[in-house]
Amino acid sequence: MRRGGFFIFLYLAFLIAIPSRAQLSCTERLTLAQEQLDLGRFYSINELLKSCIEKEEFTREQEAQAYLLLTRVYLYMDDPDSVDINYLKLLGVNPEHTFDADRDPIDMYYLSEKYTTRPVFSLHLGKLFMGFSSPDIIHEYGVYNTEGSGKGYSPGFGIGLGAGLEWHFFRNFSLVGEIGYNYRSWQVRVEMFEQDLLEMRQSTQWIDVPVYLKYSTNFSGKFKPYFFAGLEVNSMFSSRGRFVFSENTAVLTDDTGNRQTREIVGPDERLESTMRRVNRSMIFGAGVRYKFGFDYIFGEVRLRAGMNNVTNPDGRFPTNADDPGYYDSNIYTRYAYVPDDFRINQLLFSIGYIKPLYKPRLKSPEQNFFQRLFNKK
Repeated sequence: MRRGGFFIFLYLAFLIAIPSRAQLSCTERLTLAQEQLDLGRFYSINELLKSCIEKEEFTREQEAQAYLLLTRVYLYMDDPDSVDINYLKLLGVNPEHTFDADRDPIDMYYLSEKYTTRPVFSLHLGKLFMGFSSPDIIHEYGVYNTEGSGKGYSPGFGIGLGAGLEWHFFRNFSLVGEIGYNYRSWQVRVEMFEQDLLEMRQSTQWIDVPVYLKYSTNFSGKFKPYFFAGLEVNSMFSSRGRFVFSENTAVLTDDTGNRQTREIVGPDERLESTMRRVNRSMIFGAGVRYKFGFDYIFGEVRLRAGMNNVTNPDGRFPTNADDPGYYDSNIYTRYAYVPDDFRINQLLFSIGYIKPLYKPRLKSPEQNFFQRLFNKK
């Protein structure tokens, strides 16, 4: 009887010393599941991992490892439907999962060749840029002899922000559409009537909608260059001018003749009526993406070349004082200023964030863009 009681005591102590599965942490369950797989004990692994997956208690890396284990289990058990389900879940958690010859059975290689996670779309978020705007004169106007006016333009500073959507339609080529806010400015300096000086700083605000074709390289490593070109619609919704007119007048005395300068500075003038509301540009540029987790941070340089005259010819000279834009265009009577015909060019530097929208799926037959576009299947 004493000997029987002793064995019962040892059995109870053994049960207390070994924790139940319900007490195992998710990390311990994952380790145990790997051990069970190595020993060929497949049937308990799904139940071992199920609660941590359903309660979302795994880290992202652990969840990917769990789905990889389940995919291998169902490969060994010859259950193709469960293989596909768990492999797609694995790619959803880790879209950059690749076959590992040292770890995975050869069947995993053939499975990985069936699927792709290549994104169809990517989001361009938080795009910030700065740069310089430079007018390109087409024809000069003025209330003076423009042949010897000494008129000159200086680039001005600009900033902006935007967002966009990228469609990866064929291999390394994609089509990008964006919308953004842009502040542009420039300076004008005019020497007129041989002794007077006019200086004006023009500040404008725009909504820009570019669409461009992009080519991305497949360079190995985290840095991936790209190049692009396209067209852009530019909508101007605000334009202001700060004028400073310096008038040199003669002061005659009995014995000498001197000149004194009278500076005229007024409030900011509205110039919307002197500019076209909708304009067009060509854009060219290059950039580099830096891999950040599953996403990218990018930096790029962009040249925006104006395609049309941004000055509104109907707003250059006042015609009717009752027109809403009369006083906008009547600046020549206050400051002797007449807008020239010009285009606006910009050099822009930008940074931003790209979030690929990965889509795990079966690979489609290799087709070019036009075959896929018109394929009726």
